[in-house]
Amino acid sequence: MNRLLSLGVVLGGLLSVPAHGQVQLSVDGQPAIETESPINSIVYRPSARRLEVQTAWDDLRCVPNPDGPAVTLPIPQPGDFVFALDQLPGDVDGEYVVEADGSIMQLGAAISGDPVTLSIVTSDARINDCNGPDCAVLVCAPGGTPIFSGDFEPIAADLGVSWDTVPGGGALDLVAGGAGTTLALRAANTGQLDATSVTVDLDVLLPGSGSIGCPSVVSGGAGFAFDANCSGTWSIGDLNAGAQVEMQLLFTADAAATIGELATADAVIDSPTVADINPADNAAGADLDVIKQAALEFTIVSFPQSQIDLTAGPAAVNFSVLASPQGPSTLNSVVDIALQYPSGSGVTLIESDNDFLPPTWSPLIGSLDEELLFEFSIDSFEPGVDAFCVDLVSVDGVPGAQVSIAGSSITQRCLDVIGPETVDLTVASTSDAGVVAGSAPGGNPGNAFQQFTLTNNNTTFDADNIDADIVLSLPVDVTVTPAVSLGTLVQDGTDPNLWAWSIATLPAGQSATASLWYDVGPSAPDGELVQADFGNVTVDPGQVLVDPLVGDQAQTTVDREIDLRVTSLELPDPVAPGGTLIYEFQLVNLGPSDASVIDLDLATVLPADVTLGSVTSNLLGSYTAGVWSVASLQADSPGAAVLTVPIDVGSGAVPGSDVISGTVTVTNSSETRINTGDDSSTQTTSIQ
Repeated sequence: MNRLLSLGVVLGGLLSVPAHGQVQLSVDGQPAIETESPINSIVYRPSARRLEVQTAWDDLRCVPNPDGPAVTLPIPQPGDFVFALDQLPGDVDGEYVVEADGSIMQLGAAISGDPVTLSIVTSDARINDCNGPDCAVLVCAPGGTPIFSGDFEPIAADLGVSWDTVPGGGALDLVAGGAGTTLALRAANTGQLDATSVTVDLDVLLPGSGSIGCPSVVSGGAGFAFDANCSGTWSIGDLNAGAQVEMQLLFTADAAATIGELATADAVIDSPTVADINPADNAAGADLDVIKQAALEFTIVSFPQSQIDLTAGPAAVNFSVLASPQGPSTLNSVVDIALQYPSGSGVTLIESDNDFLPPTWSPLIGSLDEELLFEFSIDSFEPGVDAFCVDLVSVDGVPGAQVSIAGSSITQRCLDVIGPETVDLTVASTSDAGVVAGSAPGGNPGNAFQQFTLTNNNTTFDADNIDADIVLSLPVDVTVTPAVSLGTLVQDGTDPNLWAWSIATLPAGQSATASLWYDVGPSAPDGELVQADFGNVTVDPGQVLVDPLVGDQAQTTVDREIDLRVTSLELPDPVAPGGTLIYEFQLVNLGPSDASVIDLDLATVLPADVTLGSVTSNLLGSYTAGVWSVASLQADSPGAAVLTVPIDVGSGAVPGSDVISGTVTVTNSSETRINTGDDSSTQTTSIQ
């Protein structure tokens, strides 16, 4: 006999059902989903508002299309599932689930005979009010296509294993010789079904060097022990839903372990008595990477007790430092120790007996103390301002190691310095590379410029009573006009080319300039040098130059450039047979430089019965066999070199048909010629 039982009657109890009965879920009497799988139990829990059906569901299908597609659930199969009603509005009252809008009217189950039917009686066959995350209703659309509204929640175990100290990005640090690294291995059941006979297989892979040992159990893991291969099985037993257990393991590495050696721990959880809803988290691994951590303690063993006295010249400073490794790791690699000390041209660190390479010290550090010996040579220093201090400032240089200076270290010692003030002077020159003789001035008051810049590089002391010589080498027709930004520049009374530059005080960090303007005239020799030499620098007797000042030299090359022009005239034109024709050629130099050794060629065209007379030049030149030579010609001179060419026209010359011509062309000069377009001139005369 079939009967309708109110679920409110059983209130959380188990309803017995046939072991292989059929379960159907219907909506308003219309079949929706059915299964013929074994049914373990049907439970309604009013307090949780949950309807639980425990079955394999391995043939879950929609009806009335028994041959339709199987329903693919978003959880592993087989499993136990919950139809959760806790998000439905309203309260459970007896055998009814009452909705605020009355959409779901009755929930009931008939548990006898075959099939067993679970019914939800509603006023809306679509059950469209079931939208919460914990509301699960399965219906089938026409044709047997499944429609899922809400979520399915499995009644199943969810086992997982994890290492709680493993970073997301890589291996854990394991300090060689350190206290060790503790890893907590955790096994948990985050599902809703209790699990029994739970075990965790643990395998630890160690480097072959033996520097990392098999870990020890710090806490938890009752009865667990590693075998000779550093493997073991942790037998947990029952692991109820929501429970978690933990075992802590301590990993250690020897002080001499090699940087980068790796230990790997792999854990796998298992329970043969229950299906696991999420097997993806059943295994977890952790890597431990060996690093080095060490501190070096420094103690200054010996150091001078007196001042550094530079009065008699350079001094030496010798001292020694004891380096003591403090662990925990042993450093068998090169260590760079940065040494800070006053730098400058007067302070030099001499090679120590520990292969010292400035500014770092590179010994091999093992487990023993080592004494470091150092020596400084100090040629000059700024006394009375700063003490001479030496400091060990940092330790570095071992890849993968963390090396530091121990806090108890004594790293700095200082000494006062006495002796004369030190001055660091340097000189630099600038000059025009070349100048054209006789050119217009490039600046006031000459056409060539040179300059010396004297700088006091000392940041503390002014340079006092500076004297320096500037010696000039000037070609003919070159004069100089000097100027200084500081001090005086005076010409020596006995040597006109010697100038004395005197500066009473050149402040620290400042410069002074000596400017030389040259007037290079048009007759200055081509290729000669305008030269100035700076040297013989002295300072106040109470001061010392850091280095002997190296002199400097400025040079400017003289270039001659000439602009020649050839012009001509004739008389008469035309010329009659039996007459005389005179050609006159003039050569002028427009400058800017004087000219020397100019050669010009005379070329003529003489018809029949026309002959060349005696060609002559004025006193500025000479003529021989067609070549007119001018030995010198000043720039912009009012006079000109003149060549007179007489031509005799015989009575047999034919009027109207023959033409006479004469051409003079510059062919050579000792100076560079510019504007050469007028370096030739031609006269042409007809016979009438």
